[in-house]
Amino acid sequence: MKILILLLLVGACTVFGIPTSLLAETQKPASEPPPMQNFDWLVGGEKELSTVKPGQEPPGQEPYYITLQVRFECLLFDGDCGQFQVLKPTAAQAHFWATIGGLTREETFAGEAIKDGVFTLRPGELTLIKVAYFNNSDKEVKFRGIPHYIEPQNLQTMTIMNCLCLGQTYSVPPHSGWYRIIRLGPAFDMPNGSRLVATHIMTSDSLVE
Repeated sequence: MKILILLLLVGACTVFGIPTSLLAETQKPASEPPPMQNFDWLVGGEKELSTVKPGQEPPGQEPYYITLQVRFECLLFDGDCGQFQVLKPTAAQAHFWATIGGLTREETFAGEAIKDGVFTLRPGELTLIKVAYFNNSDKEVKFRGIPHYIEPQNLQTMTIMNCLCLGQTYSVPPHSGWYRIIRLGPAFDMPNGSRLVATHIMTSDSLVE
């Protein structure tokens, strides 16, 4: 019946010269706002984001990942600054804020080395990293972490850092190792595609007493 009525209306429009476009239904406004981030270009949707690296996004797609580099520098440091390493901790070591000393070199640097201290993370994603140091000298090394700084500075408030800058003194006996598990990452409001550097400065305990 509906089809018959539609045909009659179309015939009447033809006879009287009325545009048939007037019969089209008015498009209803969308009841839901458009998504903030479109994952249609990913075969598996958002679940496959972990396999997408910066530079692999198709043209026109805003980079979803944030690149964060963690650097360690030394100022009036009594030990060998080159012995600091940033690693991905083993499953047995991945306990937030764990601080362990008296280790062999193998235990100290166990885990996956992170080249140049560079991570790719999603907004709001936090990760655990291992900051390791081996004292290859014949004397005890004591140090503290000066509060880190973020570059560019406008991303400082959007960066989460639970690290070494707590005014605590760390002691590493001769020919032994030490590590601390810290947590860091971008906040949810950090813009997609951001690139930032977090620099930590280590200094001898005698400088800050």
